[in-house]
Amino acid sequence: MSRNTFYLICILALLALNLFIIGRFFWGAPPKHPEPRFEIIERLGLDEEQIVQYDSLIRQHRRDIRNREKEQRMLRTALYAALQSEVKANPSDSLLHALVQVQQEIELIHFNHFRDLRAVCKPEQEPAYQDLLQDLSEIFSPKPPRRH
Repeated sequence: MSRNTFYLICILALLALNLFIIGRFFWGAPPKHPEPRFEIIERLGLDEEQIVQYDSLIRQHRRDIRNREKEQRMLRTALYAALQSEVKANPSDSLLHALVQVQQEIELIHFNHFRDLRAVCKPEQEPAYQDLLQDLSEIFSPKPPRRH
């Protein structure tokens, strides 16, 4: 094999490797972040009956949260509508208080959801439930956006 052929093969191999790496970076599979439902089921070791109960809790939780978030949007719309008036816009104390109240209700809904999840668990799952409680903020924290 001549020297030029060897260099050509090396250059082509490096070019192919670079193209592969660039392709994976831009078009590769997004990083897997398990849906919290699956992670909770796995960590607690829920059986089929418990999963059915947990899914029912999830549906109710989502319905309650959606309703409160709808209230928040309406209150924010009313609050920021004050900016459209010609009069000096001051946020209404009653609107701000209502927004705080709705946020408090949302946090209570989250709290009660996980309290209800504890009722679904069997006594032998209690240690796993306690470990889960320690990681809740991490499990439900917003995931960083995927780079393009």
